[in-house]
Amino acid sequence: MPSRAPKNGFFYGWVIVIISLVTGIMLLGIRHIYGVFFKSISGEFDLTRAVTSGVFSVNMALSAVFSILGGYALDKYGPKFTIGLMGTITCISLVLTALTSSAWQLYLSYSLLLAIGTGATFTMLSALVSRWFHRKRGLALGISSAGGGLGTVILVPLATYLLLSFDWRIANIVIAVIAGIFIIPLAMFLKGWPRELGLQPDGAKIPPLNAGVNNEKPQAAGLTLRQAARMRQFWFLFLVWIFQAFAIYFIVTHIVPHATDVGMSATEAARIVSITGMFQILAGLAAGFFSDAIGRRSVAIISALLGVISLLLLMWSNAFWILYLFSIMFGLCWGGLSTMVSALVGDVFGIRSIGAIMGWIGVAWFIGAAVGPVIGGLIFDLNKSYFLAFLMSAIGMLVTAVLAALIARPKSPPVT
Repeated sequence: MPSRAPKNGFFYGWVIVIISLVTGIMLLGIRHIYGVFFKSISGEFDLTRAVTSGVFSVNMALSAVFSILGGYALDKYGPKFTIGLMGTITCISLVLTALTSSAWQLYLSYSLLLAIGTGATFTMLSALVSRWFHRKRGLALGISSAGGGLGTVILVPLATYLLLSFDWRIANIVIAVIAGIFIIPLAMFLKGWPRELGLQPDGAKIPPLNAGVNNEKPQAAGLTLRQAARMRQFWFLFLVWIFQAFAIYFIVTHIVPHATDVGMSATEAARIVSITGMFQILAGLAAGFFSDAIGRRSVAIISALLGVISLLLLMWSNAFWILYLFSIMFGLCWGGLSTMVSALVGDVFGIRSIGAIMGWIGVAWFIGAAVGPVIGGLIFDLNKSYFLAFLMSAIGMLVTAVLAALIARPKSPPVT
């Protein structure tokens, strides 16, 4: 257990949190704007909803690979190089996507390149922040994880405005420029470990080594990836992220088309997504704060059950007020559950190999995220309705609540 942080002085870990927040706003927000352009892309290239969803689903499937590679890159090369490179590739991806002239090119510019640029974002940033905090890990992750929600709140309305004012191609170029301005310079201020500044997590100073003692770099406490994979908690967390991501990215991809199908304007539909993002932020912050006091599992279970209720509401969502109520409840589910899974990884397995562990557990996220959108698209193409897809997602979130109840910290602390 690290010693307490000094009462005086500013802890650089909060700089890491803020940079992670801004990076998440850009990279995760970019991932969440695909639904805004969904009907424009489908109409321009004359694609079914299943095929249009497939562009996003392939992106998610490839992101699983880059989630693993990103975790190893974080551990080996550090965040400055890795996140700076991801930001650069993301900007290139959006510009090339804007220049596509046929559907197959989208699978290269968007599905592949954007997967390289954004695939490891959440797992990498969560791993990085977890290295810097122990006692306040829930709060720190709650703040940094708000990037996904803020990205939705900021970029979805911006993308909608650019789409209505120009077209989806110009929108991608403008967003690429904005992302490059923020991500690449800020990455230069990232540091991988508190010990680089002579600190422990939460800001406590590393005690000076005694004379004659071997002057080795302190080893962070925790399990290796191989040790973690032998624990049932690893696989419970893996399955939680599959079911959660299935529901989330089915919604991210199809909620705007669904809302416009039932009579909402494009601007009103974008507002639904923005409200979801706002409550995702609030839930992440609240979950991080309360979980440090009352435990992660309880918050995770409550969050998952809110997801079940919200998705059941969406099955009868022809009334606009139901869509607004859904957006609030689903945002609370998304923010609370995502923050808790990230915090539990550090709690259960320690931070020694957290980049690699988060990378592999992140594979589960992208499995669910790849399957959810395309299944939703197929169900709509067959039935001209999302009803069964909403039901499947609700059942998946119920399974998530059960799995969250089975996750417990080990009785003994992670090994050093």
